[in-house]
Amino acid sequence: MTKIVDKERSTMGRSNQQMSWPELIAALIYLSGATGYWYLVTNLPAGHSRGDVGPAALPYGVAIFSVGLSLVLIILAFRLLPDYEKPSFPAFERVSLFIGAFFVVPIAAHYIGLAVSLGITAGLVTLLFSGNRRLFRALVTAIATWLIAEFLFASFLGLPLP
Repeated sequence: MTKIVDKERSTMGRSNQQMSWPELIAALIYLSGATGYWYLVTNLPAGHSRGDVGPAALPYGVAIFSVGLSLVLIILAFRLLPDYEKPSFPAFERVSLFIGAFFVVPIAAHYIGLAVSLGITAGLVTLLFSGNRRLFRALVTAIATWLIAEFLFASFLGLPLP
């Protein structure tokens, strides 16, 4: 019985295995955006005190993470996966969520506040996970993150949030 199942699984979708061009194109778009962002970060001023990495510390981290993530997405685009193992949502949606979570929302944080932007970012990242009720989980995650940032850090601990 096990041999039959293994044989079916090993041949299942084998003829449909091919490189994913949309994922590769989306990953290359993300790589170009991440390298452009990294270039812009290099123009930020350095810190003034000894050991201070300056205001560019977080943007550098985001730039390095984004370039690394785009390289991983490029590698994953070359995997040969049968149809039953491919993600249920398209590559353009995933890359759009990455760009929204790590570029658009942090830029908008100045206008909408840090707590709200952290909630939106957490919700967008939650949408990247597959499974049932993705939108509901993202909404709950966004609200919970906003509540933690706003009430725990700002109200109870008295930390100023921009």
